[in-house]
Amino acid sequence: MTPWELLERLSAVLGLLTTLCGIGIRLWGFLRRDAMRLWLRTNRFSKVGGLVREDAQWAGILFKVSRAGVPRFVMETAKPNSVAFSATQQSQAAAEELEAVTERLDSRAIGRRILQHPVDPKAS
Repeated sequence: MTPWELLERLSAVLGLLTTLCGIGIRLWGFLRRDAMRLWLRTNRFSKVGGLVREDAQWAGILFKVSRAGVPRFVMETAKPNSVAFSATQQSQAAAEELEAVTERLDSRAIGRRILQHPVDPKAS
């Protein structure tokens, strides 16, 4: 038997084993799909989400603005007394949108700082 024939036979056996393992894993996944779904949806970070206390009083929050979504959610959830924003030229519109949200939530917008060089804070 030449080395090429041996290599061909080994590759055929390896392909067969890979196929059988794939079929076995799929069958196992199908039979245990409820347990797998429960395991995949388990919260592994129990302290993430929500505020620490519902009666928390936030004096102020400083946001580094890139998009408006997360700061808006935090402001609506925490309801701080004062809010300040640090933005770049690209995120200036999002900071202006957040200032309007601040007025709607009866919070005080302390100000907005536009960073000229976001990569180098000392230059700003």
